Amino acid sequence: MSFKKFLPIIAILTVFFSFSIGFPGQAASQENIKIYIGGEEKLFDVPPQVFNGYTFLPIRGIFESLGAQVFWDNAQRRVTAVRKAVKISLKVGETSATVNGKSVKLDKAPLVYKGTTMVPVRFVSEALGEAVEWDQNARSVYIGGRAHFSPEFEPASTDKSFWQKAAGALGVGPRLITDGKITVDPISEGFSSEKILSYSMARSAIGVTANNMLLMVTVNRATIRELVSIMHSLGAYNAMNLDGGASSGLYYGGRYLTAPGRDLSNALIIYKKND
Repeated sequence: MSFKKFLPIIAILTVFFSFSIGFPGQAASQENIKIYIGGEEKLFDVPPQVFNGYTFLPIRGIFESLGAQVFWDNAQRRVTAVRKAVKISLKVGETSATVNGKSVKLDKAPLVYKGTTMVPVRFVSEALGEAVEWDQNARSVYIGGRAHFSPEFEPASTDKSFWQKAAGALGVGPRLITDGKITVDPISEGFSSEKILSYSMARSAIGVTANNMLLMVTVNRATIRELVSIMHSLGAYNAMNLDGGASSGLYYGGRYLTAPGRDLSNALIIYKKND
């Protein structure tokens, strides 16, 4: 079967809620707002706050987490932030800011809350070009980040011709579906752990359809047999079980769709290759 072209799709069996960048809220509802940068929760001395229906973020904490240098001019009550080729300047109480010398309109003027300068959340997106989303149900702000992957590979086989023929390799298991047929048999593949044989738990799987669409799937609870049924119903022509439990995670669009329960030492990354 050819793996030359994949049309990647992300499948996650969870109900998601719609997001908007407007961030509606109530002034009295200011507690427990979480903020995630690059999928990792960040804690600041002053957490995000909602004022008059707008969510405000602590500019120094957010910008420094995104790699910017932040400077405060107390006399002018002005904040200047620099990240690579981007220079941002804004003043407390004013509804306009400058980004590389160009004026940018703010939804609301920056303000000082408990000694910390706060800015409307939309400005983070407009100023630094970061994807920003608000999950009303989880009361969480997600600010996207970019991942950098530099793999190091040391082959176990000394047969160089074998690896020269391989376009890619990944160790996973057990096999779930082969050429459109359910072929799961973990015992024959050497699996003996009850986590594989019988437990119902968080799982992840990878597969391809008959027309080479890539499936990357996470479920919050399933046995291996149930995972097979799920992959089959999604149209998988070939499919394999990936990791499970706290190791199951799915990251897309700058944030976790399924957050792992622990820090992970490795990941399978799919990215678009420029022609």
